[in-house]
Amino acid sequence: MTAKENRQKLGRKSGVVILISNLILFGFKYVVGILSNSVSIQADAINNLTDTISAILTIVGFQLSAKPKDKKHPNGYGRMEYLSGLAVAVVILLAGVLLIKTSIERLITPEPIIIENFFIILVPILAIFAKLGLALYSYKLNKTVRSATIKATILDCLFDAVITLLTLITLGISQITTLPVDAIIGLLVSGLIIYNGFISAKENVGLLLGNSLDTDIRRRIEEITSGFDQFNDIKSIVTNDFGPSDKIIVVELSPNQKYTVAAIQTAADDLSTEFERAFEFKTIVYWRLRE
Repeated sequence: MTAKENRQKLGRKSGVVILISNLILFGFKYVVGILSNSVSIQADAINNLTDTISAILTIVGFQLSAKPKDKKHPNGYGRMEYLSGLAVAVVILLAGVLLIKTSIERLITPEPIIIENFFIILVPILAIFAKLGLALYSYKLNKTVRSATIKATILDCLFDAVITLLTLITLGISQITTLPVDAIIGLLVSGLIIYNGFISAKENVGLLLGNSLDTDIRRRIEEITSGFDQFNDIKSIVTNDFGPSDKIIVVELSPNQKYTVAAIQTAADDLSTEFERAFEFKTIVYWRLRE
């Protein structure tokens, strides 16, 4: 199995794990939200439902990005992963807007929160640990996969843990005050969901439009190039991003004309080999004499 195929397999596996986990959390939280009459817990449950939809989009995104190159798309389908990440962000944003509407309605017409048994408290506590576990799982997986979609999932899991903690606190406060705390926390939860969706959308739009080269990678390219006296400096570095596994970096160099053409070309070939060892993406090195 190639590195690209392994990456696709791990990406799909991540989507399945997140999907099943969020379906279970949605079911339990929604039941608790109905039993306790808490809009903030119901909002938290709906948030898990959107995570389930996001997981489906993640699986589809990895599946489509794995399609081989063809005549119609000679650079492959890698950017489908960025599109799936953007779709995930849109789903999160829509969920946040809908939950704000529900919270405002509860703020206008407050209703009491009911805690009849320990089950209502236990579910949010277990959900917090479940989300932290999913975040850790995704973080370790992303060290290998390096996916913007999975990175968004990590942030989403951490946000979910915070959101569930807020709803748990709300349950306690609602028992000692008549203020519409549940609706207020519902609005806060909705705001966090929208913020999370906005950050995710911004990152994936950047990837689709083409981000500038990462500062650390640029610095590393400059360090490696400085070890070759056959070149004076780097004239330009152009990034071509066709997907997480299909990035091409083109480096144009200014040759030191004290050396022969043959010596410069040999150095360029050696430099290409060095870049190949240092980076996972393809690097093209070229130079030309000044006219």
